[in-house]
Amino acid sequence: MLVTCLLLVVSFAAITAISVVKAKLSLSTAMDPRKLALAIGGAGGGVYGTAESKALRSVDPLAVVLTQDFNGTIAFRAVCETQLSLCESAYSEAGVLTVMPWGTPLTVFSVVDPMSASERRIKGKTLMGEIEMCGEDETLCTESRRPAVLATQTCHACYCAGLKYKRWDEHGETHVMGDLAIDSYSDLEIAEIREQCDVFLQEPGEFQNVLLLVAVLAVTVVNSGLKVVIKSISFFECPVSFIELQKNVAEKGTYFPITTFRLPDCPYRTIRD
Repeated sequence: MLVTCLLLVVSFAAITAISVVKAKLSLSTAMDPRKLALAIGGAGGGVYGTAESKALRSVDPLAVVLTQDFNGTIAFRAVCETQLSLCESAYSEAGVLTVMPWGTPLTVFSVVDPMSASERRIKGKTLMGEIEMCGEDETLCTESRRPAVLATQTCHACYCAGLKYKRWDEHGETHVMGDLAIDSYSDLEIAEIREQCDVFLQEPGEFQNVLLLVAVLAVTVVNSGLKVVIKSISFFECPVSFIELQKNVAEKGTYFPITTFRLPDCPYRTIRD
Protein backbone atom coordinates (compact mmCIF):
# COMPACT_ATOMS: atom_id res chain seq x y z
CA MET A 1 0.00 0.00 0.00
CA LEU A 2 2.87 2.36 0.87
CA VAL A 3 4.51 1.68 -2.51
CA THR A 4 1.25 2.45 -4.31
CA CYS A 5 0.86 5.77 -2.50
CA LEU A 6 4.47 6.70 -3.23
CA LEU A 7 4.05 5.97 -6.93
CA LEU A 8 0.84 7.99 -7.01
CA VAL A 9 2.61 10.97 -5.41
CA VAL A 10 5.44 10.78 -7.96
CA SER A 11 2.94 10.51 -10.82
CA PHE A 12 0.94 13.52 -9.63
CA ALA A 13 4.16 15.53 -9.14
CA ALA A 14 5.28 14.77 -12.70
CA ILE A 15 1.84 15.68 -14.10
CA THR A 16 1.93 18.94 -12.11
CA ALA A 17 5.39 19.74 -13.53
CA ILE A 18 4.10 19.19 -17.07
CA SER A 19 1.09 21.43 -16.41
CA VAL A 20 3.24 24.23 -14.97
CA VAL A 21 5.69 24.19 -17.88
CA LYS A 22 2.89 24.10 -20.45
CA ALA A 23 1.11 26.97 -18.72
CA LYS A 24 4.28 29.08 -18.75
CA LEU A 25 4.88 28.32 -22.42
CA SER A 26 1.28 29.15 -23.33
CA LEU A 27 1.62 32.60 -21.73
CA SER A 28 5.13 33.35 -22.96
CA THR A 29 5.47 36.29 -25.32
CA ALA A 30 9.24 36.03 -25.65
CA MET A 31 10.09 36.85 -29.26
CA ASP A 32 13.38 36.13 -30.99
CA PRO A 33 15.03 39.52 -31.73
CA ARG A 34 17.04 37.88 -34.53
CA LYS A 35 13.84 36.92 -36.37
CA LEU A 36 12.52 40.45 -35.96
CA ALA A 37 15.85 41.93 -37.10
CA LEU A 38 15.76 39.78 -40.25
CA ALA A 39 12.19 40.81 -41.08
CA ILE A 40 12.75 44.51 -40.38
CA GLY A 41 16.43 45.02 -41.28
CA GLY A 42 16.89 42.40 -43.98
CA ALA A 43 19.47 39.68 -44.58
CA GLY A 44 22.07 39.34 -41.86
CA GLY A 45 19.95 41.52 -39.57
CA GLY A 46 20.66 44.70 -41.53
CA VAL A 47 21.61 47.67 -39.36
CA TYR A 48 20.90 45.59 -36.26
CA GLY A 49 23.56 43.00 -37.06
CA THR A 50 27.32 43.05 -36.63
CA ALA A 51 29.58 43.73 -39.62
CA GLU A 52 30.31 40.00 -39.94
CA SER A 53 26.60 39.14 -39.80
CA LYS A 54 25.73 41.70 -42.48
CA ALA A 55 28.57 40.45 -44.67
CA LEU A 56 27.23 36.88 -44.52
CA ARG A 57 23.73 38.12 -45.50
CA SER A 58 22.17 34.99 -44.06
CA VAL A 59 18.40 34.65 -43.78
CA ASP A 60 18.72 32.05 -41.04
CA PRO A 61 17.96 33.57 -37.61
CA LEU A 62 20.53 31.28 -35.99
CA ALA A 63 23.27 32.81 -38.16
CA VAL A 64 22.35 36.40 -37.27
CA VAL A 65 24.52 38.13 -34.66
CA LEU A 66 23.09 41.35 -33.24
CA THR A 67 25.30 44.28 -32.21
CA GLN A 68 26.47 44.30 -28.62
CA ASP A 69 24.51 47.45 -27.76
CA PHE A 70 21.30 46.24 -29.41
CA ASN A 71 18.15 47.44 -27.62
CA GLY A 72 14.87 46.42 -29.24
CA THR A 73 12.84 49.23 -27.67
CA ILE A 74 15.11 51.91 -29.14
CA ALA A 75 16.37 50.19 -32.30
CA PHE A 76 13.06 48.97 -33.71
CA ARG A 77 10.94 51.92 -32.60
CA ALA A 78 12.93 54.45 -34.62
CA VAL A 79 12.12 52.60 -37.86
CA CYS A 80 8.75 51.06 -37.05
CA GLU A 81 6.75 54.06 -35.89
CA THR A 82 6.91 55.56 -39.39
CA GLN A 83 6.33 52.18 -40.99
CA LEU A 84 3.24 51.49 -38.89
CA SER A 85 1.72 54.83 -39.93
CA LEU A 86 1.98 53.69 -43.55
CA CYS A 87 0.50 50.32 -42.55
CA GLU A 88 -2.55 52.00 -41.03
CA SER A 89 -3.17 53.78 -44.32
CA ALA A 90 -2.49 50.71 -46.48
CA TYR A 91 -4.86 48.45 -44.55
CA SER A 92 -7.72 50.88 -43.99
CA GLU A 93 -10.77 50.58 -46.23
CA ALA A 94 -13.70 52.73 -47.23
CA GLY A 95 -15.57 53.39 -44.00
CA VAL A 96 -13.21 51.29 -41.86
CA LEU A 97 -10.05 52.67 -40.25
CA THR A 98 -7.21 50.42 -39.15
CA VAL A 99 -5.28 51.63 -36.10
CA MET A 100 -1.98 49.96 -35.11
CA PRO A 101 0.48 52.45 -33.60
CA TRP A 102 3.75 51.28 -32.02
CA GLY A 103 3.11 48.88 -29.14
CA THR A 104 -0.70 48.85 -29.43
CA PRO A 105 -2.86 45.86 -30.46
CA LEU A 106 -4.50 46.28 -33.86
CA THR A 107 -7.96 47.87 -33.72
CA VAL A 108 -10.53 48.75 -36.38
CA PHE A 109 -13.14 51.50 -36.30
CA SER A 110 -16.13 51.99 -38.57
CA VAL A 111 -16.84 55.59 -39.52
CA VAL A 112 -20.13 54.67 -41.18
CA ASP A 113 -22.02 51.97 -39.31
CA PRO A 114 -21.22 51.06 -35.67
CA MET A 115 -19.41 47.74 -35.21
CA SER A 116 -19.93 45.42 -32.26
CA ALA A 117 -16.93 44.15 -30.25
CA SER A 118 -17.16 40.74 -31.92
CA GLU A 119 -17.31 42.32 -35.40
CA ARG A 120 -14.22 44.41 -34.65
CA ARG A 121 -12.41 41.34 -33.34
CA ILE A 122 -13.24 39.28 -36.44
CA LYS A 123 -12.30 42.11 -38.78
CA GLY A 124 -9.04 42.67 -36.91
CA LYS A 125 -8.17 38.99 -37.08
CA THR A 126 -8.85 38.94 -40.83
CA LEU A 127 -6.69 42.02 -41.38
CA MET A 128 -3.84 40.59 -39.31
CA GLY A 129 -3.90 37.43 -41.43
CA GLU A 130 -3.67 39.56 -44.56
CA ILE A 131 -0.87 41.70 -43.11
CA GLU A 132 1.16 38.57 -42.34
CA MET A 133 0.47 37.07 -45.77
CA CYS A 134 1.36 40.28 -47.63
CA GLY A 135 4.58 40.55 -45.68
CA GLU A 136 5.67 37.14 -46.93
CA ASP A 137 4.64 37.64 -50.56
CA GLU A 138 2.98 40.77 -51.97
CA THR A 139 1.45 38.77 -54.83
CA LEU A 140 -0.81 37.09 -52.28
CA CYS A 141 -2.39 40.44 -51.28
CA THR A 142 -5.67 41.63 -52.65
CA GLU A 143 -5.12 43.59 -55.85
CA SER A 144 -6.30 46.89 -54.38
CA ARG A 145 -3.62 46.75 -51.67
CA ARG A 146 -0.60 45.77 -53.78
CA PRO A 147 0.69 49.26 -54.65
CA ALA A 148 0.75 50.31 -50.98
CA VAL A 149 2.03 46.95 -49.71
CA LEU A 150 5.37 47.37 -51.51
CA ALA A 151 6.17 50.16 -49.06
CA THR A 152 4.86 48.28 -46.03
CA GLN A 153 6.54 44.88 -46.22
CA THR A 154 7.62 45.06 -42.59
CA CYS A 155 4.17 45.79 -41.11
CA HIS A 156 3.84 42.43 -39.41
CA ALA A 157 7.34 42.42 -37.91
CA CYS A 158 7.08 46.06 -36.77
CA TYR A 159 3.67 45.41 -35.22
CA CYS A 160 4.98 42.44 -33.23
CA ALA A 161 8.19 44.25 -32.27
CA GLY A 162 6.11 47.09 -30.87
CA LEU A 163 3.99 44.73 -28.78
CA LYS A 164 7.11 43.07 -27.41
CA TYR A 165 9.36 46.06 -26.77
CA LYS A 166 7.08 49.02 -25.99
CA ARG A 167 7.66 50.50 -22.54
CA TRP A 168 5.28 52.78 -20.70
CA ASP A 169 6.17 56.48 -20.90
CA GLU A 170 4.17 57.32 -17.77
CA HIS A 171 2.90 55.86 -14.51
CA GLY A 172 -0.52 54.17 -14.40
CA GLU A 173 -2.77 52.09 -12.16
CA THR A 174 -1.37 48.79 -13.50
CA HIS A 175 2.19 49.84 -14.33
CA VAL A 176 5.05 52.20 -13.65
CA MET A 177 7.03 54.20 -16.15
CA GLY A 178 9.64 52.10 -17.94
CA ASP A 179 7.81 48.76 -17.54
CA LEU A 180 7.17 46.67 -20.62
CA ALA A 181 3.59 47.31 -21.72
CA ILE A 182 3.00 43.64 -22.48
CA ASP A 183 3.52 42.72 -18.80
CA SER A 184 0.22 44.41 -17.89
CA TYR A 185 -1.85 42.64 -20.56
CA SER A 186 -4.53 40.08 -19.66
CA ASP A 187 -4.19 36.37 -20.44
CA LEU A 188 -6.71 36.77 -23.29
CA GLU A 189 -4.68 39.60 -24.81
CA ILE A 190 -1.50 37.55 -24.41
CA ALA A 191 -3.13 34.61 -26.21
CA GLU A 192 -4.14 36.89 -29.10
CA ILE A 193 -0.63 38.32 -29.36
CA ARG A 194 0.87 34.82 -29.41
CA GLU A 195 -1.49 33.89 -32.24
CA GLN A 196 -0.75 37.07 -34.22
CA CYS A 197 3.04 36.91 -33.77
CA ASP A 198 3.54 33.16 -33.78
CA VAL A 199 6.32 33.24 -36.41
CA PHE A 200 8.49 35.48 -34.23
CA LEU A 201 8.11 33.62 -30.92
CA GLN A 202 11.16 32.01 -29.37
CA GLU A 203 11.34 28.23 -29.40
CA PRO A 204 11.13 26.58 -25.95
CA GLY A 205 14.54 26.53 -24.26
CA GLU A 206 16.62 23.39 -23.85
CA PHE A 207 15.88 23.24 -20.11
CA GLN A 208 12.12 23.43 -20.71
CA ASN A 209 12.29 20.71 -23.36
CA VAL A 210 14.33 18.45 -21.06
CA LEU A 211 11.97 19.09 -18.14
CA LEU A 212 8.94 18.20 -20.26
CA LEU A 213 10.65 15.04 -21.52
CA VAL A 214 11.65 13.93 -18.01
CA ALA A 215 8.15 14.62 -16.66
CA VAL A 216 6.50 12.66 -19.49
CA LEU A 217 8.89 9.73 -18.99
CA ALA A 218 8.26 9.83 -15.23
CA VAL A 219 4.51 9.62 -15.76
CA THR A 220 4.92 6.71 -18.19
CA VAL A 221 7.28 4.76 -15.91
CA VAL A 222 5.26 5.41 -12.76
CA ASN A 223 1.98 4.44 -14.42
CA SER A 224 3.57 1.19 -15.61
CA GLY A 225 4.82 0.57 -12.07
CA LEU A 226 1.37 1.26 -10.67
CA LYS A 227 -0.16 -1.36 -12.97
CA VAL A 228 2.34 -3.97 -11.77
CA VAL A 229 1.84 -3.09 -8.08
CA ILE A 230 -1.95 -3.03 -8.32
CA LYS A 231 -1.92 -6.35 -10.16
CA SER A 232 0.25 -7.89 -7.43
CA ILE A 233 -1.97 -6.51 -4.66
CA SER A 234 -5.13 -7.73 -6.34
CA PHE A 235 -3.60 -11.21 -6.58
CA PHE A 236 -3.35 -11.43 -2.78
CA GLU A 237 -6.73 -9.86 -2.16
CA CYS A 238 -8.62 -11.84 -4.83
CA PRO A 239 -6.63 -15.00 -5.63
CA VAL A 240 -9.44 -16.38 -7.76
CA SER A 241 -10.42 -14.69 -10.98
CA PHE A 242 -13.74 -12.89 -11.19
CA ILE A 243 -15.01 -15.30 -13.83
CA GLU A 244 -14.16 -18.32 -11.68
CA LEU A 245 -15.93 -16.76 -8.69
CA GLN A 246 -18.99 -16.19 -10.83
CA LYS A 247 -19.01 -19.86 -11.78
CA ASN A 248 -18.69 -20.92 -8.13
CA VAL A 249 -21.53 -18.64 -7.11
CA ALA A 250 -23.75 -19.98 -9.88
CA GLU A 251 -23.03 -23.59 -8.87
CA LYS A 252 -22.71 -23.44 -5.07
CA GLY A 253 -23.75 -20.01 -3.92
CA THR A 254 -26.90 -19.28 -1.96
CA TYR A 255 -29.19 -16.43 -2.89
CA PHE A 256 -31.22 -14.54 -0.34
CA PRO A 257 -34.83 -15.80 -0.07
CA ILE A 258 -37.36 -14.42 -2.57
CA THR A 259 -34.67 -12.28 -4.23
CA THR A 260 -31.95 -12.53 -6.81
CA PHE A 261 -29.54 -10.54 -4.61
CA ARG A 262 -26.29 -11.99 -3.38
CA LEU A 263 -23.25 -10.51 -1.67
CA PRO A 264 -20.31 -9.30 -3.78
CA ASP A 265 -18.11 -12.16 -4.93
CA CYS A 266 -14.77 -10.69 -3.89
CA PRO A 267 -13.27 -10.32 -1.35
CA TYR A 268 -16.28 -11.79 0.51
CA ARG A 269 -16.94 -15.50 0.72
CA THR A 270 -20.08 -16.99 -0.85
CA ILE A 271 -22.85 -17.89 1.58
CA ARG A 272 -23.20 -21.64 1.56
CA ASP A 273 -25.90 -24.08 2.79
